Amino acid sequence: MEAGRRARWVAVAGLGVVLLLGAGLRLAPHAQVFARDGVRFLGDSDPYYHALRAERIVRGWPSVPWSDPGMNFPAGATIPWPPLFDVLLALPTVARGATVSSDQVAAGAAWVPWVLGLVALVVLAALGGALLGRGPWIGPAFLLALAPGDLEVSGIGRPDQHVAEGLLTSCVVLAFVTAMRNPAARSRRAGVAALAVALTLSFWTWQGSALTVLLILAFAALWYVVAPAGDADAQRMLAAVALGSGGAAALLGLSLAALGPPGQWSRMSLNGLSGFQVLLTAAAALGAGALFAFASRRVAGRWGRVLAVCASAAGAAAVLALVPGARSEVVRGWHALARGNPWYAMIVEFEPWAFSGLAPAAMEVKGILARWGLMPLAVLAAALPLWRRGRADPEWRSRIAFLAFWGGVFLVLTLFRRRFVTYLAPPMAILAWLSVREAAAWAGGKLPGARGPWARRLLLASGALVLLAPAIPRIAALARPGVDPVREDLVPVLTWLRSQVAPEGRPAVMAEWNYGHLVAWFARKPVVGTPFGTEGGEGALADEGRFFQARDAEVAETVLSERKVGFVLLGYPLGEIASSIAFGPVPAEPTVDVIRDVWKGAALRHRPSMWRLVVSRLYFFDGSSMDASAGLGGFRLVHESAQATSTEGVVAAMFKTYEVVPGARVEVAGAAPGSTLEASLLVRSSQGRTFAWRTAARADASGRAALRVPYASGANRGSEAGPCLVTDGVRWVRLEVPAAAVEAGAVLSVDLSLAGG
Repeated sequence: MEAGRRARWVAVAGLGVVLLLGAGLRLAPHAQVFARDGVRFLGDSDPYYHALRAERIVRGWPSVPWSDPGMNFPAGATIPWPPLFDVLLALPTVARGATVSSDQVAAGAAWVPWVLGLVALVVLAALGGALLGRGPWIGPAFLLALAPGDLEVSGIGRPDQHVAEGLLTSCVVLAFVTAMRNPAARSRRAGVAALAVALTLSFWTWQGSALTVLLILAFAALWYVVAPAGDADAQRMLAAVALGSGGAAALLGLSLAALGPPGQWSRMSLNGLSGFQVLLTAAAALGAGALFAFASRRVAGRWGRVLAVCASAAGAAAVLALVPGARSEVVRGWHALARGNPWYAMIVEFEPWAFSGLAPAAMEVKGILARWGLMPLAVLAAALPLWRRGRADPEWRSRIAFLAFWGGVFLVLTLFRRRFVTYLAPPMAILAWLSVREAAAWAGGKLPGARGPWARRLLLASGALVLLAPAIPRIAALARPGVDPVREDLVPVLTWLRSQVAPEGRPAVMAEWNYGHLVAWFARKPVVGTPFGTEGGEGALADEGRFFQARDAEVAETVLSERKVGFVLLGYPLGEIASSIAFGPVPAEPTVDVIRDVWKGAALRHRPSMWRLVVSRLYFFDGSSMDASAGLGGFRLVHESAQATSTEGVVAAMFKTYEVVPGARVEVAGAAPGSTLEASLLVRSSQGRTFAWRTAARADASGRAALRVPYASGANRGSEAGPCLVTDGVRWVRLEVPAAAVEAGAVLSVDLSLAGG
């Protein structure tokens, strides 16, 4: 008894040390997150939208926004993420009850992934014990506490739902294992209840949580087939899935009816949380329940059990097929998994883990090693000790088989779609630690004097360090503040944009989709495309594609008018031009070639036709005419960041902001018929860069032509423009262009016959 109590205290103390270590490492980027100019999140731009929604929840507490009129503007769109994670981000600010500001919400949100990451380590330790016995397994928690791949997701300043996805998946698995193997009926009932709650919370956090239901259902069905007829474990796990999924369906339906928008429980949609997820869990419960009925009757023969699985699957599929709207959402989900539309074929999360062609293969492999060390290889090495353990201990065979199934499924999925690495991390840590234990046991039998408890602990620690050795440089780098391109270059631009009153009736910003969340958070203006892609509103990416592929100014301005866009934000446009090809109209001639090579990585190569695109003329040539054609008279540069890029001798700004204006219409008379008329002016940008803007037109037979000028003489928000010089090459007129004329599209008349030469 004393030995057992001592072992428990040692385990608790060891877990405490692991949690302290994990907590400290996850605090390493603290100075980078809580910067002098405000809270800055890490990773991609998704945390900023989570924080934006959390802020709206705080301001409207307890109501929760399910749609966003500022996305896919002016149509708006349903927010693809269910709201639970964003509610968690809002709770620290709600609990304080303080005056709400963006930075207050962001500061509270920054700590949430840190807390969830530590909870996930505790759940992982419990999972190791539940799957392989002998109390909590501290080793897997130790590996995950140090792995940079997990640190980057669950550290401070990364409020993205991925950390909650991994935690809740582990909770589902722990509840499932508890329900399927515990001999005590009360414990099994508690496991089933916990499974129902964990599945419910999972769906309230991530709309793709059907994957977790499929994981436990598929294994229960597989074990029913391969185990002997009447196997008690098979019956218990089928009952657990049936009751747990059924309970989740009931909880989801009731909670949606109580907390969701009116009628949300009956809608069929993958976006957010709807009746579709209720139907999925109910179908899983029916399928598992039918199999449980077959298992209870002890269907003889393996082929008979295979037929029972097929019949149950067909029944569950029929339920989904018969409900109006459900079938299309199932197809949509499979299309996403298979990268069935250009959006999913484009984003990095849905690329293979390695050998994707996005970066050189050597660089991708180094990236995996830097984040996870040798843990992925150790998963494969765990196959032999798992096999031996299963043969030697039949009582644990089903749990060992489930661990192998769990790790194997997500290893394969991650190899094809790196999005699933979050789901792979928990079983990978358990299996990797099993390999370490096997290696330590082998070494202990070979090395003299290595049989004592302290020698064994030293061998285990050495094995863990060997596993993590390739990741040590990245662990050390976590505490070193890196260069944040969002803060250094884009945030000042967006902060300035926030201070600007948009043109009347045109409040939106057109920018590449990758900037959508950042514009919404920092500039507080509506956007068209967002990182939600095709899930961010019907037609958003199509219209963005029309704009970025437009060669005719009228086409570009039509898109902006339909979308009520008042500002255009442009970064270096080559990547967006390439990605928008899939969504815009088929170009008359190619503008950019995308080259992907497994060994060399991806590259973009532009063609001469790219320079004729409206966005290219704006970014590289400030919208000015480079020949005798018209300049882009509907766009005036109002702000830019520091000069940073040189392309083919053309100096460009990192970010340029244009205001969409009607432009003053300068009607010129008295020119020589057929002569080229030109209007030009000097512009001084917000960064002090001076450039000449010009436009040109040919005079008709009566010596008349119209020129469109987007700049007023004097201030143009952040830029300054001089007077406009109108000339036919012989005579010229100096014209002061009023701001009201530019903003209203008024007509200004010029008669060159009265001008001097």
